[in-house]
Amino acid sequence: MEHKKTFPTSANYAADETYVLTDAEELAIDIVSVKIMGTSTMSDSGGIYTVYNLSTVRSDGNTVKVAHRYSHFLALHTALKTTMDFPGKLIFGDSNAPKFVQKRASDLEKYLTRVVADTGLRTNLTFRSFLQPTLRHDWPARFGAINLETADLPHESSTTEWWYYNSHVTTTEGKQLSAFICFFRVCKSIDKNTGRKQHAHSLTWAITDVESGEYACDVLLDQDSPAMILKQMKKGIRVIKDSKIRDSILEVLEKGNIPRPDRMFKRRPRCSLTSLDIDFQDAQVVKDSSGNYVVTCRHGEDKSIGLDLTFCPQKQAIRHGSNGVVKGHDGDDMFYYFIPRCSVTGMLQIGGKTHQVSQGQGWYDHEFGGCIPEEGKNHMDYAWNWAAIQLDNNVEITAAVLVNPKDQTIMETRTVLIDPNSQRTAYDNMTMEPVGEAWTSCRTFRTYPTKWLLKIPEGKCFECLLLLLFMDYYVCVVWVHA
Repeated sequence: MEHKKTFPTSANYAADETYVLTDAEELAIDIVSVKIMGTSTMSDSGGIYTVYNLSTVRSDGNTVKVAHRYSHFLALHTALKTTMDFPGKLIFGDSNAPKFVQKRASDLEKYLTRVVADTGLRTNLTFRSFLQPTLRHDWPARFGAINLETADLPHESSTTEWWYYNSHVTTTEGKQLSAFICFFRVCKSIDKNTGRKQHAHSLTWAITDVESGEYACDVLLDQDSPAMILKQMKKGIRVIKDSKIRDSILEVLEKGNIPRPDRMFKRRPRCSLTSLDIDFQDAQVVKDSSGNYVVTCRHGEDKSIGLDLTFCPQKQAIRHGSNGVVKGHDGDDMFYYFIPRCSVTGMLQIGGKTHQVSQGQGWYDHEFGGCIPEEGKNHMDYAWNWAAIQLDNNVEITAAVLVNPKDQTIMETRTVLIDPNSQRTAYDNMTMEPVGEAWTSCRTFRTYPTKWLLKIPEGKCFECLLLLLFMDYYVCVVWVHA
């Protein structure tokens, strides 16, 4: 049995990150045997760990290889809900010691052999996902339930990642409020000697009073933001057409500042690598023992604005795109999953008042991936029109149009419909066109449509009518007529 040391994988990935077989074709292939052919010692920001290298012989004559650490085996055993003997955790000692690793590998292989011998377990989607190589080592598999215990965490392979929470609530006094919170992190550099990434972070959150139109927003950017944005502007990556506005922004950036009302972090944001525990100074999100997402925000300059909301998932995590993959340019692909319906409880503060939630619905998105552009090439920017729609019949629809902002060509369109039982139906072809009047923000000078028409070729037609004007970010409150 071979044992070797492996260093962290490169930040760059091939441009052909896609699956060859369809889901139906893949699942029609039976599993003949699974062997552990060796182990490897790997390391990440959490330290050193051992992975077990699996070789799966399939009925189509092919052999598939994949590697898993012990925690992945434990999650599989828990999901299979089997009473088969399973090698337990090491309470004391070094789990990477050669003798212990060899014994554990032998026990794990025996466990896998027993699973393969059981027809029900062998065809289980969770087991098939476990044996299926992922497009990147820390991405979820192409099918089966997404393991949120690992998927919710920050991803080592990613250069861009965000966690996004959106909600519409009714308060105890009948007031309609909306809120969104988004935690971003992007790779700004990689240490050539260690391969470790240095990240820049940003936070955007806001509360909207639907009736009065009051909009309270808080934006925090990385301390390196002035230099990063200045570099992009000088390279022509960020283009501001109005010369006076461009000169004014350049003057602010060259002084090491950012245009108000945005602010910079006063302390370094923190992302735990072992649990969903994110602290971005003015906002935090943690996952409690029941699997709920607890989000807390307090405005850094106005303590009368804030929220404490708990998102309790009512549906399973769903893959967007093609088996979860949203294709980019030259390997700049992302993995994207979402929980389309959560019950929301808690309180919000706006307009000098505290409002308790009596009923609320929420949506959770998590997207990660990307790559570092080759030397001499600029990172490609993207623009997108995106909708997350919750219908009153317990059906959800998410639609996205990915656009190249340089020439406005459409790169990809995706629509996913989720039925009341969390069953996903994806459509590749759709149109989402602006209809009606446009609105221009006097703060950002961006122009937005106030009504969209979403069409799916199969004859389904959804018209999304904005209840409010667009805010300064990409989130709005809409009524939907389907």
